[in-house]
Amino acid sequence: MKETDNMRIFVDADGCPVVRQTEEVASKYDVPVTLLCDTNHILQSDYSEVKVIGASADGAIRLERQTIRDVESAADTAAGVRGE
Repeated sequence: MKETDNMRIFVDADGCPVVRQTEEVASKYDVPVTLLCDTNHILQSDYSEVKVIGASADGAIRLERQTIRDVESAADTAAGVRGE
């Protein structure tokens, strides 16, 4: 297992000036990227997963909670693989 197997980069991509650079470095190391944007922006990417959330603070909070659950689940899986 590679050190980067359990990594994922999340980018608040609304107006972020370094999205493409982030994708370039992530692809070099085979690290997946999730771009987060609200409904006021349209993003497309050949490399990253794009998640569109509501343009309200509630949308961001819901996504943050789901992301935390996803990260915790991935950590639990990795711990099982390592035999912890």
